[in-house]
Amino acid sequence: MAVFAEALAAEIAGEVMTTVKPVWVRVELTQRPRGGIEVHAVAERNR
Repeated sequence: MAVFAEALAAEIAGEVMTTVKPVWVRVELTQRPRGGIEVHAVAERNR
């Protein structure tokens, strides 16, 4: 599950960079799947 969360955060950050073209972006993603284990992933991108 953690690999999926990291990949999703990275994909969102990449899409924001491509679409909005900011100088810097940080995406924080928290997933709480059934079972109660919380997964937190962070992706940062800059030009």
